[in-house]
Amino acid sequence: MRLNPLDEVPSTWVVGTFFFVLYFLIGSIFALIQQTQDNQNLFTPGDLFTLESLVFALTYPILAGLLWWLSFQHREELAELLLNVPAPAEIPQYIWLAIGMIISAMGLAYLMYYPLSFIAPDLVQKWFLDTPPLLYWDEQGHYWLGNFVSVVAAVIFAPIVEEFIFRGYLLNRWTLKLGPVYAVLLSSALFAFFHADMLGAFIFGVFLCLLYMKTRSLIGPIIVHFVNNLLAVTIEWMDHMWWSGFAPMTMQDFYDQAGWGVFGLVVGLPWLWWYARRHFLPLSDLMLAHQQGGQTPNHVSIG
Repeated sequence: MRLNPLDEVPSTWVVGTFFFVLYFLIGSIFALIQQTQDNQNLFTPGDLFTLESLVFALTYPILAGLLWWLSFQHREELAELLLNVPAPAEIPQYIWLAIGMIISAMGLAYLMYYPLSFIAPDLVQKWFLDTPPLLYWDEQGHYWLGNFVSVVAAVIFAPIVEEFIFRGYLLNRWTLKLGPVYAVLLSSALFAFFHADMLGAFIFGVFLCLLYMKTRSLIGPIIVHFVNNLLAVTIEWMDHMWWSGFAPMTMQDFYDQAGWGVFGLVVGLPWLWWYARRHFLPLSDLMLAHQQGGQTPNHVSIG
């Protein structure tokens, strides 16, 4: 008897598919494009950005197709994850959580990288500050399609596919194999591995795991992920238009903007603590209910 949706889909296949598509297939295409550009210089910067954005966007439909094929026999469970639609009154709660997430992410990024910048500045520059931007501009104008594709992939495709992978497949499978605590920590750590802001992404993953456990639906996590990414894109656009002017971020810029990190910690972390106390406590009951397939110790359904 299944305890959680999709718990019969092996996690090795899901993780293997994710790494294969992201690093082998898409990575190989990126490497080929870069080698061609280095050897023949065929593309303008705007055209290169557009081409790379199109390749990046392909990641999600390919992943979705392969995961659907892997779990086709469990399609009823896939539908269950999306048919448990939240009440309209719950939507503002998800938006508030997403706002708290994006504020806290600024603080957590500085909490992780600011001390590290004095020890390994080159690592911080390469891993965090040189993260490829979602938006691009140049005077030639060959960039609008890349911006559109990049935003659609980040704001629409990523929340849906990533929530199915990390909170749909892996959280449930690892709950069955390892228990809910290890499932939350491990799925969130793997989610964080694919993001430059690893500490913020880890906290983000933990909260979305708990939200899925509470609601027994991926709709809530998808909405939070969607709003979070939309806010991130909006902030990046505002920064490019009004402050940085699309110039690459330097280490001095990072130090000069440390006040935003303090703001994120002072405002964002209490925000998340308040949300967790209001919606996820007692945590032990929530974990046990998830492990029992959505039933509390007294056999009362949650979500």
